[in-house]
Amino acid sequence: MRGIEILLLAGFIGLVGVGVWNARQWLPQWGTKAANYASTDTGSVGSSPSKNDKGARAHGKRGLDSHVGMSSRSDLAFNGFPVSETEVDVPMPKFPVRSDFPRGTTGVQIRARYGEPTARTTEMHDGHLFEHYYYFNNDRTQLTMATLENGVIVSSESTAQ
Repeated sequence: MRGIEILLLAGFIGLVGVGVWNARQWLPQWGTKAANYASTDTGSVGSSPSKNDKGARAHGKRGLDSHVGMSSRSDLAFNGFPVSETEVDVPMPKFPVRSDFPRGTTGVQIRARYGEPTARTTEMHDGHLFEHYYYFNNDRTQLTMATLENGVIVSSESTAQ
């Protein structure tokens, strides 16, 4: 009987410990506060936020009061902080056509030149590994399929959809 009481007491203490540990997530005033502030004013570097600037003070947990931080001063601002925009040009590999897949080319050479296929199937027939590489163009109107046997192209097809 004494062992059960000790087990129940240990379970209760563990439950209280978990509750105290997670209280900072459940109660927003115990959560971590944002210490960084990027001023949109042209004042001095060390200037503090004004009392009217709710964007700096409205960092609640899980989005509480997040609507307060949205400012009508700028379309490119989130909670009073400026938002940067970056454009990246990613070079796309050339879309392959049937003549780009001559017999005897390996799958490694194809993937190195045209990237990973949009779709790939693999099957075994009579101890031979057959792979089908499917390449679609960007607007999905053309398809080029290469059939590889044991890692080497044996046929290719191109279609316009």
